[in-house]
Order: sequence, then C-alpha cells, then structure tokens
Amino acid sequence: MPDDAPAPDDADAPERDPWADDPWKDDPWKNDAWARDRWKEADWGTPAVPPGEAEAPKRKPGLAGWNASMMEAGPYLGLGLQSAFAMAFFVGLGYLVDRGLGSRPWGMIVGAVLGIVAVITLLVRLANQANAAARERRKQAGKRS
Repeated sequence: MPDDAPAPDDADAPERDPWADDPWKDDPWKNDAWARDRWKEADWGTPAVPPGEAEAPKRKPGLAGWNASMMEAGPYLGLGLQSAFAMAFFVGLGYLVDRGLGSRPWGMIVGAVLGIVAVITLLVRLANQANAAARERRKQAGKRS
C-alpha cells in the first residue's frame, strides 16, 4: 500500500465495548438460592448462655416490670450521678478559689484534676467491690457443687 493511499474508513466499524470483559458484570450471587433466600430459613439456634449462668427470667409486664428494671439500673444511675457531682463539686470549688484569690484559671484546672482523680478513685473502688462479690459468688457456687 503506497504512503499516499487513503486510510480505510473505520466509521462503519462498530465500537468495541470497553466493559465487555468485566468479570463483575454478572452478579455471581444472582442464581445462588442459599445466599439469596435460604439463609432466612436456616436454624440459627438459641443465643449462647455463659457457663454457670441460668437464662434471665421473663420480665414482668407493666409497672411492675418497669420498677424491677429501675431497681436493676439503680446502681448504674447512682454511679453516673456520683461521677457528675464529684466533677461539678471540685470544678466549682476551683472556681470559688479563683474568684477569691484572683488566680484564674489555675483553681479550676486543679479542681478539674482533683475531680478526675475522685471519679477514677470511685470507679476503682466500685470495681474492686464487684470483683470481691463475684469471687464470693464463685466460692459459694464451688461449695454447693
């Protein structure tokens, strides 16, 4: 073919689809009945219960159930209030020291640090009490066996 010959006309050739070879074009899970529907019918069993613990009793309906829930949540609500009041007390004390001595912001900073130390001390003390109670329950359970 000589150099001055016209190039063949490619305008009539169909365009090639750049995504024709895409391996993800077809959904591999589309025809898989297990992945699509059968998982709903599978027997997933019952939730696991930690060893040595019985299943939780059924809750009472109505106000009696609410009262029982509040009695169980009471220690945790009390812990939150104790933490909040300890922080507020020490920061407030630091604020009063700052107003009296004119040492802003050092009184509040020291008060906040003391508040954090008080809250951490409270949490450690409660954790130690909970661990001792759990140890005692395990010891009692071992004697019954």
